[in-house]
Amino acid sequence: MEKYIKDKAIIDNNPNKVKDLEGVSKAIWEFLSTVYNSHWDGLYMNDSKTSLRNKVKTKFILQIQQQRHQE
Repeated sequence: MEKYIKDKAIIDNNPNKVKDLEGVSKAIWEFLSTVYNSHWDGLYMNDSKTSLRNKVKTKFILQIQQQRHQE
């Protein structure tokens, strides 16, 4: 999903105009709801028992740190 979204162009600097995402929005929300309802902090992503919650958290922290560094 990440690659699909990253490959989309934003029209007129408005992310709400990405037409390809309109058709998949319901499926994305259903997927996210399923992950959340499955107790995502207990879903492990690898043999070292890294949780999905920690993987997501790490991804966001890295992006925030990179943005702050660029400012």
